[in-house]
Amino acid sequence: MSKPLRVVHSKEIKSTPRRAFELIADLGTSADKIWPFRAQPFQRTAGPLEEGKSEEWHGPFHARLERLEPPSALVWSVLTEGIRGRHGFYLTELGEKKTLVEHRLEAELETTEAEMLWRRAEDAHDRSIAGLLDKLAKVAARKS
Repeated sequence: MSKPLRVVHSKEIKSTPRRAFELIADLGTSADKIWPFRAQPFQRTAGPLEEGKSEEWHGPFHARLERLEPPSALVWSVLTEGIRGRHGFYLTELGEKKTLVEHRLEAELETTEAEMLWRRAEDAHDRSIAGLLDKLAKVAARKS
């Protein structure tokens, strides 16, 4: 049993890709300015991001940094049991201090338990990413 999962959220923001990327890279740290819900903690390992070393946790989900390409991509491999795939942020410069920020979750739900876990988390995930993109747009516009 394997069920494909693909969820994409995107938003055009008034910012340079560099500034937006910096804010995204701070997610889950004490410098985080864009995580929208303090009651739903999001954490990552301390220190600078390192491919293959940095990890993040949000509820039952766990991931390790797979790809770090400032200022265009920040991609994590999902480590949660029963889920094989990745999620990440992709930034595209649109010119005139405008950037398209896209969050993609692309994975295979390999077990019934993983599918049930996702179904329980799906609404919170959608609200979190939408809130994060809205907050990113506000914070990034202030300093662009």
